[in-house]
Amino acid sequence: LVAGQVDKAQGILKTAATNYPADKTPWLHMAQMKFDRASYGEAIINAQQAAEAVQVSDGVIQGASVMRRLMDGGPDAVGEYVAEVRAAIDA
Repeated sequence: LVAGQVDKAQGILKTAATNYPADKTPWLHMAQMKFDRASYGEAIINAQQAAEAVQVSDGVIQGASVMRRLMDGGPDAVGEYVAEVRAAIDA
């Protein structure tokens, strides 16, 4: 980053993190920037937020799969999908 642009980059990344809460990428970039500037506490916090985003993204992906099946095949298709996921978890 060009000197003086770090704060601007942090602002852009924070906006991206707000707009795409299930994406860990902005938080990882912010964590790396903080680490590079020896702001280790803030780097750890940003890394923790990235970990939280990953947990949310799993739910978003499953929710999108459920909605796609509902729209394409109706409630029965959703039931079949849920049964498949449950079987995979139990295996």
